[in-house]
Amino acid sequence: MHNHFIELRGQLVLGRSKEISTIIQYVEHGTISDGPSTEGLAPLMVLGSSGSGKSALMAHCTLEIKKIGFPLFFHFVGAGPGSTDPVKFMEKLARWLKSSSVAGL
Repeated sequence: MHNHFIELRGQLVLGRSKEISTIIQYVEHGTISDGPSTEGLAPLMVLGSSGSGKSALMAHCTLEIKKIGFPLFFHFVGAGPGSTDPVKFMEKLARWLKSSSVAGL
């Protein structure tokens, strides 16, 4: 469900090169400024009004991050039935951690 969602939504994102670069830098370096973070990884929030392209932006970045090869858990609320259910979310996260190489962290 979510893989199909990111494939559809992430294929065409126009005019967001700065935002895409910022998100990719955050993933690669743990910061949105130059150089590595010395204070730990602060959350990155993408904010915008309804219909402004947040999901398309994040879907595109998800595709790019998967190409780089970073371990990535992703979940898009509204991508399908049950996507807002916190129990299903936690089950999905637990399955990902169990199958992922990052589970030992």
